[in-house]
Amino acid sequence: MLFIFLLSLLLDNKIYFVSLFTFCVSMVFLEWVQFFLEKKYKNYLYIFSLIIFVFLIYLSEFLFQDLSIKDNNIFKFLISVVVILWISFAAMSVISHRDFSSLEKKFWLFFSIPACFSAWFAFVIFYKMHGNWFVISLLMPVWILDTSGYIFGKYMGRTKLIPKVSPGKTLEGAIAGIFFSVLFYIISSFFKGSFASFILETHGVFVSLVLFFILSMVAILGDLFESLLKRNFGIKDSGSLLPGHGGFFDRLDSLIPFIPMAIILSGVIN
Repeated sequence: MLFIFLLSLLLDNKIYFVSLFTFCVSMVFLEWVQFFLEKKYKNYLYIFSLIIFVFLIYLSEFLFQDLSIKDNNIFKFLISVVVILWISFAAMSVISHRDFSSLEKKFWLFFSIPACFSAWFAFVIFYKMHGNWFVISLLMPVWILDTSGYIFGKYMGRTKLIPKVSPGKTLEGAIAGIFFSVLFYIISSFFKGSFASFILETHGVFVSLVLFFILSMVAILGDLFESLLKRNFGIKDSGSLLPGHGGFFDRLDSLIPFIPMAIILSGVIN
């Protein structure tokens, strides 16, 4: 999956990569909403996801021609509200390892739409404005955090992070993941055109380090929230389209809150 992802990034035609990412986000939305619906409605959900996919592809063509929407005050306000709600409510739910009430389930059901759309929109803006290397350097810290956290947690982890949400995750794994993620940010900041160099030029050294740490924490929160969501519905994997990996939501859970948070902290959307 990672090979296909990177290969599509290296192709000259931007629509290939945008189409791949749009498909992935559509699948995340599909798997997220499936948690809440009865089986008889799931066929309609596939059709709805297909409509969303086609709509986003059409919208991406518009965005590639005109990026002025990112400077629209109403749109900036809306994406900021989505991020604030996303981070604050998800954090409170994870920390308290809540069993969702019927009202909370309705909230998270409907919130899947702005959550997935804001991640998609922020990603397309990043890709359009800054290109392939910027996007790779944006995603790599999340993959590094996930991989190093898993390795160190598996072989050195002793203290459970939040066992009632995700029994397999450890504090040692989380610390290692954050460390190597921030380390990549620092190293990549020396390479012109990277996400980290853009942050450094915009905010300075100290603020940039704080932002790198915050982004790493947000990526962990996205992972933990998806685990909490699955535990509320007694589900092990969000889907079965990726054998051995669960579903698309399992693979991209960290990116959904991470990308819109990144576009706000970077200053692309003030």
